[in-house]
Amino acid sequence: MAASERKELKRTKKSRDKWREKAVERNIKLRQALQNIEDITKSRANWRDKYSKTAKELEEEKLKPTSSIVSSDLGSHQIYVILVSLCLNLTINCSVSFRAVPKILSVFKDVFKMLSLPFKFTIPHFTTIIGWTLRTGKYLLSRALKPLSKPWICIIDHTIQVGTKKAFVVLRVPFDALHSLGALTFKDVEVLYLKVQEKSNGEIIRNILEPLFQKVGFPIQIVMDKGSDLNKGIRLIAQRLKSPFKITHDLTHLISALLKKKYNSHSVFNKLLSKMALTKNKIQQTAYAFLIPIKEHSKSKYLHLPPIVKWAGQIINYIKILSEDKKQEEKFCELLPYFSWLWGYIDFLKDFRLEIQSLTEIQRLIKKCHLNEFSFKKVLTIINNIADNAIKTPLLEYITTEFNYDTPYPLLLTSDIIESLFGKYKNIAKPHCMTEINRMTLALPCITEDITPKLIQEAFDHTHCDDVKRWIKEEVGDTLLAKRRKALGSSII
Repeated sequence: MAASERKELKRTKKSRDKWREKAVERNIKLRQALQNIEDITKSRANWRDKYSKTAKELEEEKLKPTSSIVSSDLGSHQIYVILVSLCLNLTINCSVSFRAVPKILSVFKDVFKMLSLPFKFTIPHFTTIIGWTLRTGKYLLSRALKPLSKPWICIIDHTIQVGTKKAFVVLRVPFDALHSLGALTFKDVEVLYLKVQEKSNGEIIRNILEPLFQKVGFPIQIVMDKGSDLNKGIRLIAQRLKSPFKITHDLTHLISALLKKKYNSHSVFNKLLSKMALTKNKIQQTAYAFLIPIKEHSKSKYLHLPPIVKWAGQIINYIKILSEDKKQEEKFCELLPYFSWLWGYIDFLKDFRLEIQSLTEIQRLIKKCHLNEFSFKKVLTIINNIADNAIKTPLLEYITTEFNYDTPYPLLLTSDIIESLFGKYKNIAKPHCMTEINRMTLALPCITEDITPKLIQEAFDHTHCDDVKRWIKEEVGDTLLAKRRKALGSSII
C-alpha cells in the first residue's frame, strides 16, 4: 500500500471514531431527555391529583352545616345550659332513663372524635341529671303560682304507688286550649300545685285549694273523679264561696263505674275472663303465643274493656278464615282446641261489642270536641243506640245536665290528661318494688313544658339546690328505701 493510501485510511478511521463518539453522546442525551419527560409527566399528574383532592375537600367543608355544639363563639356557660336542656329533653321527652343519658353522650363524643370535631360537653353523672330535673321542676312550681288573666279550668287528682304517700296534683288548663279541635296534650296544661301527703280528706283538700284559688284566681270549672275526699273538699269550698265554679265529674270514671256495676257480678262476663286466663296459660309457651289473650288489668279493669272485645272478634274471624282455607286445615285443627270455647259466647260478645263500641265512641267524641252543641247532639244519638237502660239513663242524665249548665264556655268533661301525666311520670321514675311517691314527683311540671336553654337559664337563676333539698325534706321526708336500710342494714342472721 502506498504512503498516500495509508495516510487516507488513517484519517478515515479517526473521523469514523469521532462520529461514533458523537452518536453515543447523542443517544445518552436522548435517553436522559426521555427520562426527564417521563418524570415531569408523572409529577404533573401527581400535582393534578393533589389539586383535585384539595379542591374537593374545600368544597365539602363549605357545604358542612355550622353547629352550635362546636361553635367557638359559645362560652362555657352557654354550653352548660345547652347540655342541661339536652339531658332533660332526653329523659322527659324521649323516655330515656337517667342512667342511659351519660352513655348516649359518650357515644356522641366518640362520633365527634372520629369526625375530628370538638365535643365541648362535659359528660355528667346520672345523679347530676336528676338534680337538674328536680331543680327545674321546683322552679316551674314556683313560677306557676301567679294569677292568669284568661279564664282557666282546674283538674285535680291523686296518684299513689307503694307505701302510704300520695301526690295531690292540681292542673291549670287555659280556656283557649279547648278551642282547638282535638284532645288536650301535655303542652296545653300546667302543673299549678303539687303536694305529697299521707292522709287526705275533705278538710285537707279545702285547706289546700281555698288559699291556692285566692292567690291565683278561681277557675271557671273543676274536673275530677268522684273520690270522696276530692268531692267533699270541693263541695266545702263551693258552699263557702257560693259556688263560683262549675263542678264536673269525669266522664271516663262514670262510664267505668256503670260498667263495673253491671259486669262485676255478671256470670257470663266473669266466665269469659276466666276462659281467657286459662287460654293464655295454655298457649303462651307454644308456637301460637302471638294469639295470646289481652292481659287483664287488676286496677281500672273496667277502663280497659275495648281491647277484650277487639281480641275476641279478631280471634273468631281468624279461626273462620282458617276453616274456609283447605291449605290451612292443619293449623285450624291445632288451634280449634284452644279457642273453640269462644263460640259459646258469640251472642254475649255481639251485644257486649255494640255496647262497648258506643261508649268508646262517646268518650272519643267528648275528648276530641269537648261538650258543645255539635258534640251534644252526636252523643245523644249514640246514647239512644245503647240497649241497657242501666247504662243509658245515667249517661243521658249526665250529658243533659252538663250541657244545660248556663255558661258561654265549652265544658271539659274528662280528666284523662292528668291520668296520662301520671303515667308519663311513672315511666320517668322507673318504678320497682320499693318505689313510692318521692322526690321524683318534681319531674311532673317538666313534662308539661318545652325544655329550652332559656327555661333552664331562668330556672337556675331563680332556684338553687338548697331550695330543692328544703322542699324534699318538708314534703317527702325519708323514703321507704332509706327506712329499710336503717332498719335492716345492720341485721345479722
